[in-house]
Amino acid sequence: MLPVNDAKRLHSLYMLDLPDNREEKRFDRLTRVARRCLSAPVGLISLIEKDRPALMFCSGLNEKDASQVVSFCDCVVHSEEMLVVEDASADERFNANLLVTGVPFIRFYAGCPLRLPGGDIAGTLCVVDTRPRIPDGEELTLLKDIAALVEEEFYIISLALTDALTGVLNRRGFYKKCEPWITLKKKRKQAFCIILFDLDNLKPVNDKYGHVAGDQLLQQFAGILRRSTGQGDILARLGGDEFVVLTDCSDMREIILFTEKMSNLTSLYNQNNGSSLPLSYSWGVSINTPGDTVPLSDMLIQSDRNMYDNKRAKKSVSLPET
Repeated sequence: MLPVNDAKRLHSLYMLDLPDNREEKRFDRLTRVARRCLSAPVGLISLIEKDRPALMFCSGLNEKDASQVVSFCDCVVHSEEMLVVEDASADERFNANLLVTGVPFIRFYAGCPLRLPGGDIAGTLCVVDTRPRIPDGEELTLLKDIAALVEEEFYIISLALTDALTGVLNRRGFYKKCEPWITLKKKRKQAFCIILFDLDNLKPVNDKYGHVAGDQLLQQFAGILRRSTGQGDILARLGGDEFVVLTDCSDMREIILFTEKMSNLTSLYNQNNGSSLPLSYSWGVSINTPGDTVPLSDMLIQSDRNMYDNKRAKKSVSLPET
């Protein structure tokens, strides 16, 4: 059984874009460290997913058998706490597991939850032994320390794809994520759209009030975009004052509903912000219907044109005096 908020966890795991191959040396290396530090025959990192087998990095067990360990790891993900099973053959939760009743006759399991940079659980770091064991406190502390090293690797990976100021995907992260997303939509013959956003008056704000004020506006706007988008959407900051959302809104009616939600959140922010700097933005959209062969680059160009048409049609917003 997985956590109630599993959709959010899976989305966070997907957006981090952890390596999807067994040749990733950094994680394999850490499984070997865990195995040696606890004198166990098996060390394993499992990233628990939904629509496919868990992604495994394993030392001491073949991939097929490693997948059977997931029933132990699921308990860690669900409880979000370390799990220690001293003798699986005497534990009713696991005594029917094929790897307990048969080769390699697992008895001992110790697993730590692995957290993504945003706090969601990605999976587990665990060690497995074929003999019952009662681990001491030092061994469990070592396992937690190695789990922290795995989490540091998650953080390093996230830095390459995340905008440091706003916490959303950066340009690189957007292009890395959008290609498989679009391919899947086209394969399923589903419509989707790109909505480009430009934060109004950012340069005048920076010039008049300084970059700290401009950065705060960017962070607030990114927060509004986050609250407006769904779990399956892709949100990124392309640079400067420009953001993009890739979403499965299929027609202008759905797009208008999306932008109305944003408008309401923006109005609420401005009301609560009193006499401080108002937040406003312009947007443009490009829709891809089933069968369209328009490349992403052309959709972005069209969205950009529509956005600047929108911006030119709006009255200039004057900045408040200090």
